[in-house]
Amino acid sequence: MPAIVGLGEAAAIAGRERATEQPRIRALRDRLETSVCSRLPGVEVNGHLDRRLGNTSNLSFPGLDGEALMKAMPDVAASSSSACTSALLQPSYVLGALGYDDDRIRGSIRFSLGRFTTTQDVETAVERVVVATGSFRKTVRRGLETR
Repeated sequence: MPAIVGLGEAAAIAGRERATEQPRIRALRDRLETSVCSRLPGVEVNGHLDRRLGNTSNLSFPGLDGEALMKAMPDVAASSSSACTSALLQPSYVLGALGYDDDRIRGSIRFSLGRFTTTQDVETAVERVVVATGSFRKTVRRGLETR
């Protein structure tokens, strides 16, 4: 019974705050995307730019492995799979259905934001992504130079 009452109260809170929370979260998502894409040339947003969830961003990091990139930033909550298969270690079938090639899918990461996400959380995530991506790109360049 307490869980039912709690669920009812959570639904009531969500209903009351939806009008302010959705635009706030969408603005945070847009800030994340703009910051990452402006600081890392070649990074692109996957999917439609307007018709999508306001709390989700899926970014493609060309030439990088999304799983390895995520492991390099363990304090950032992200996934390389679809939300409905996030417990499985497999590439996003949704990106495949959108027509993206295997390389783009393997280099993509999904970020989800929520009610408790702050501007500072977004800034921290951007910094972690930039640092991790820079480390991987240096490693790739060094590997190419030694060939």
